[in-house]
Formats: sequence, C-alpha cells, structure tokens
Amino acid sequence: MSATDSPTSPPAPTPSNLPPQAAAAAHSAVSTASKDEGDLTVLSSPTDFTVKHPLYSPWTLWFDSASKQDKAKSWEEALTKVISFQSVEEFWGLYNNIVPPSMLGANSNYYLFKQGIKPAWEDEANAHGGKWSVQLPRGNTRTRLTLSGCIPCMLAAIGETFETPFVPPSAPSSSDAPSTDSPAQPASSTPAPSLPPSHQTEITGVIVSARKAFYRINIWTRSASPPSREKIENVGRQFKYSVLGFEYGGKVGFGEKDKVSSDVEFVSHKDSQNKGNKNRWTV
Repeated sequence: MSATDSPTSPPAPTPSNLPPQAAAAAHSAVSTASKDEGDLTVLSSPTDFTVKHPLYSPWTLWFDSASKQDKAKSWEEALTKVISFQSVEEFWGLYNNIVPPSMLGANSNYYLFKQGIKPAWEDEANAHGGKWSVQLPRGNTRTRLTLSGCIPCMLAAIGETFETPFVPPSAPSSSDAPSTDSPAQPASSTPAPSLPPSHQTEITGVIVSARKAFYRINIWTRSASPPSREKIENVGRQFKYSVLGFEYGGKVGFGEKDKVSSDVEFVSHKDSQNKGNKNRWTV
C-alpha cells in the first residue's frame, strides 16, 4: 500500500474537562469511528465535527425583553427569533453562547418552541392547549438549584420525553429488606417505561421568564380538555418530580415568608385569558 493509499490518522485529542480515563475512552471511540468512516465527532473536533445527532423535530429559540425602549413596541415587534436548530450539537452550541436563564434581567423571556410554532396563544398548535407553570422566588438557594433544572427541562422538551410514563418512587418496606440468609435479588424486574407512539405531539414549547421578584417556568401543551387530562397530568409529574426534582407528593414552597412562589399547576390558555376563577390542575 502506498503512502497515498494509507488511511488518514485521526486528529489528536483536544484538551478536555473530562476525567483522564473518560477522556481517553472518548478519544478511543472517536479514533475508531474516524478510522472506520472518516467522520469527526464533537469530542474529537469541537469546531470541525461532521457527526451530528438529529432531534425528532427542529426547534427555535425566541427572546423578548420589556425594556424601556421596547415598551413602545407591541409584543410581536419586541419578540426576536434567535436561531433554529435540529441536532444535539447545535443545541449545546446555542446554549453555551446565550445568557443563562438565572442571569436574565427582569421582564425578559426565553421561548423554546418547535419550529413553525409561534410562542403565542393564537398559534394553531397552541389555541386549544394550556401550560404547566411554576413560580420561584429570586435570591433563594433552592431557586438557584431549580433554575439549573432549565437544562433538563429543555433537554426533556427537545428529546421529547415529557410524555414518557411517569413511574413514582416507592419506599421499600421492611418485608422488602434482603435476608442475610438468602442470596441478593435483582433490583427490579419492572421493565423501563417506553415512549407512547404520540410522544412527540403534545409539547409545543418551554418558556423561562425572569421578573423582579421571581422566575417562572412554563411547559406548553397542545391540548387542555378533560379527555386528555391523564396524558397532561403525566407531563406535569415528569416536570415537577423528574425534571425539577421536587419531593414526590409535596407542594412547592419556601417557608412562611415566601409570598411569590406557586405550586406546579396547569391551566388552559382559554382560562388564562379569562379573569376570575380558573380551573387549575395540580399533581
């Protein structure tokens, strides 16, 4: 074999924040893939990678901020389309180059919606839907930890796993304790929940809003009718317990002095537009 026929050597690994063993394993996997197919992953080349992991659907990030200059504008005029993306790598490239949600100024909003759906009640995809919402006080340690849940929240949206059947935690009883006289048993034979066929249809977007006294996170759905309640409440449980990490069965609260936080609640867009009593669902 001539020199011109020999395979191109994979690029040397770039500096990594991974532990040495993990970095070595990642580079080994990249090297193997490069030898076999000539492709570069983001682990091997953060700027020139050719391998992308596509999402089920393309998504768009929008932004608005009610600054003094924007107050004279209508909501639609103030709303700015930042960028659309359709791969895991593009999402992280975007997220690593925007202001973190916890550092947004008052009256600022991020809207992460499926491409083609505008973050407005009037959009056809949202017209008959509703939203799960939680409100968290600013300046609170638990709030800062929960805001880190914006990442899992966005990942659950673009990964379209909010509709994965929620499995509540179960506390082991004394009868479940392993006997010292018997061999150890497998942890659980319960199969992992699988995605329903329509897993990609219910969630339309995620909104993160910053206000003077609190932050608010919303998950928007296509439907809000009683026949869809079981499916919608499953989304709420995933949001509250799996993504935000609140204690199962408890309510969101930060003490007696907390006057701004709210529990995770669902309300239809139609009810949101009406003043007075609203039909709210909680999980």
